[in-house]
Amino acid sequence: MRPNLFDYATSELSQDAFLAWFCRWADELMTDDTELQACARTFLQKYIAIQLTDYSEEIRTVEVRRQYEHIDVLLTINKDLSVIIEDKVHTYKHGDQLKRYSEAIDDPKVKLYIKTGDESEEQKKRIEEVDKYTVITRADLLQSLESCKSENEIFRSFVDRLRGWEDATHSYRQSDVWSTAQLIGFYKDLERVLPNSKWSYVSNPNKGNHVLNWTWVTLPDCKMYLEFSFPQWCAAKKIPYLDHFKLLVKITALNEPRYDEHQKALRRELLHKHSKAFIAHANGLVHRPHVLRPGRYMTIAEVGGKHFAKDSASIDVMKIAELLHPYEEAVRSYADELSRLCKLSYNTQTHPF
Repeated sequence: MRPNLFDYATSELSQDAFLAWFCRWADELMTDDTELQACARTFLQKYIAIQLTDYSEEIRTVEVRRQYEHIDVLLTINKDLSVIIEDKVHTYKHGDQLKRYSEAIDDPKVKLYIKTGDESEEQKKRIEEVDKYTVITRADLLQSLESCKSENEIFRSFVDRLRGWEDATHSYRQSDVWSTAQLIGFYKDLERVLPNSKWSYVSNPNKGNHVLNWTWVTLPDCKMYLEFSFPQWCAAKKIPYLDHFKLLVKITALNEPRYDEHQKALRRELLHKHSKAFIAHANGLVHRPHVLRPGRYMTIAEVGGKHFAKDSASIDVMKIAELLHPYEEAVRSYADELSRLCKLSYNTQTHPF
């Protein structure tokens, strides 16, 4: 057993350095480790071909620049092709940074977004379809790197670190006390079977929550959606996830003006009105939260996590998706009923509630 450099070099700058170092191995002069040279060339050729299908030149030279025009890693292949690498660990793209990097570099160019942390499917799709970057996930990197037989210690340490991270993310069935990585692994698997779902981190005064949202519907006075929620502090204190894991039914106001005392009163009225009405509509599926808290996003009903699994070993995402169908239908039928009542109230001048 030996210590792993990347257990301590965990920042994006450290990952930038590794990626720059690794890609430099593709240069024809880097012959001290032919296995690593071949791996770096195969990696670059694979992702160049995705964006430039007619580029068939063998890689001869690789020039590396870091932070040129704020780009994490910029490669120049064979002196005529640029490869932009935007590298993320736990952070996410912000503003128009990807667009700015692209505009700063002349064609021909290839644009890669490498994320060794976790990213929602919705966000990856947006980066590929809107920003036109090829997203390379941790699993994608492992697929490219693990086939390499090089014994270079820096290389092996980076791959081992990624493999441990990937395995931990998918190990949520092996423990009733989840780490953040295990929770995200559960959400990622659910995301694949729940249409239009998205997981994310939501900050709040109680150290935040990792949540999964889906089944958004628009009501006459707010939006409603379903949310799986697990408090961050539970992972930090090693509390069994089912003790605090919940399915929540939530609402958020439409086109809300500047927040003030009047708006707070309106939120409270909205919260109590929809909590009472939805619980009655759901006919025993859900119960009222212990406390109804007005805010921008408000929980009107909930269900404990033990309804969906007794313990980690019994978790089956396909079965959970089936168990969620009645709740999804309750949200949709509630929205349909309010829409019908609003049309009726417009004709009869009566309030739907």
